Amino acid sequence: MFYNVNMNGVKISYSNTTHFYKPENVKLGSMIHIWHYTIIDGTAQVSIGDGCQIGAWVGIFTHSSHQAIRLYGYHFNEFTDAQKKAYLMEPVNIGAFTAIGPHCVVLPGSHIGKGCILKPHTVIPMGANIPDFSIVEGEGKIVGDTRSIDQYFLDTDDDFKKWYNEWNAKS
Repeated sequence: MFYNVNMNGVKISYSNTTHFYKPENVKLGSMIHIWHYTIIDGTAQVSIGDGCQIGAWVGIFTHSSHQAIRLYGYHFNEFTDAQKKAYLMEPVNIGAFTAIGPHCVVLPGSHIGKGCILKPHTVIPMGANIPDFSIVEGEGKIVGDTRSIDQYFLDTDDDFKKWYNEWNAKS
């Protein structure tokens, strides 16, 4: 089941199995589609641009407690997130019209440019800066440029060229 939401002109569609953690810190553009069993962690703020498609079983994380849990041990829950040392909290930004394939993981502090494709099972490392129009696989390895696969259509259809340039100029 999918929810189609239109609030203040922001149109998104997301699965009933999508989980928004701290949704007050999740900033969504318009025309976003989020598939099944995806988690979007707003601990340190997530921004997702217009027209993004997010596949199933994706994790977008803005915090990491993997080191803090070991250091604090049984005392981990005695402190707020803001008080914890070795508890990483960094925002994530995903540019407009980016497609994130199924089973991808985006780690804290990452910036993914506009017009990108993350192939299935891609992991974007902490603090990565993925340039606009990148095709990414594996552990954040850039393997291509989406403009090269778009060019054929842009050369053969004036409407595509107009529409492509329209969103590209905005973001």
